[in-house]
Amino acid sequence: MTRHSKNSTANAVYTYHEKHKDSSTGGYGTTQMRLSKDAIKEFDCCNLTLQPCIDPVITKDGYLFDKQAILEYIIHQKKLNARKLREYQKQLDRKQQEVEEQNANDHQKKINKFLEKEATYSVNQSVKNLLSSKHQDQSLSSYLPTPKSTPSSTSTRISTYDDNLDEILSSSTASTLSNMIGNQATQLPSFWVPALTPAAKKTELIKPDQHVYCPISGKPISMKDVIDVKFKLANNADKKNRPLVAVR
Repeated sequence: MTRHSKNSTANAVYTYHEKHKDSSTGGYGTTQMRLSKDAIKEFDCCNLTLQPCIDPVITKDGYLFDKQAILEYIIHQKKLNARKLREYQKQLDRKQQEVEEQNANDHQKKINKFLEKEATYSVNQSVKNLLSSKHQDQSLSSYLPTPKSTPSSTSTRISTYDDNLDEILSSSTASTLSNMIGNQATQLPSFWVPALTPAAKKTELIKPDQHVYCPISGKPISMKDVIDVKFKLANNADKKNRPLVAVR
């Protein structure tokens, strides 16, 4: 006989102990537990303070509260709702400002693009005019006798070309190495600046609910919905003279 057949898990019957254990660990089924006395409040105690009610009131669902305690709770919840509403309004204003800034940036980009095109068009026109005038000069010079070039003029022309080439190379190198040209002029190159450090994404707020809900039932509650209660002492039923019956 193998060892597995001797284990309790090899039983063909689903025992009560295994069923109860699976229910408790799985989170389904009926769970029964014996509660101690301190887990159950007294009949005349408030559901918020867990103390005997001085001025008892009751909700439509039958939950008992002290009038001062439930009033303070409602006022506190209204303040929280007002604060959440202000934060939500600030978020809406911030979004509106971001949209306006984005629209302004897009408009400015369009203007800059238009100006660049205009500048390019004017440069092209000047180049065309220069080329046309140069072509006319060449056509006129073709009718004139060409003077003989001397070595000195050739060397001068070569040196001038070399100087211009050096200037072009130096300017292009400076433009590529500089971080303050073009669109980079408005960007901060220092990654340690607090504005460039990564930050957590802001939580998106939803429109808060302005209702005040009962702390026990979770249903909407207001002071006009609560009902005053008057307790009547039961004669010789309780040694502590605690109220046992509620009378309207």
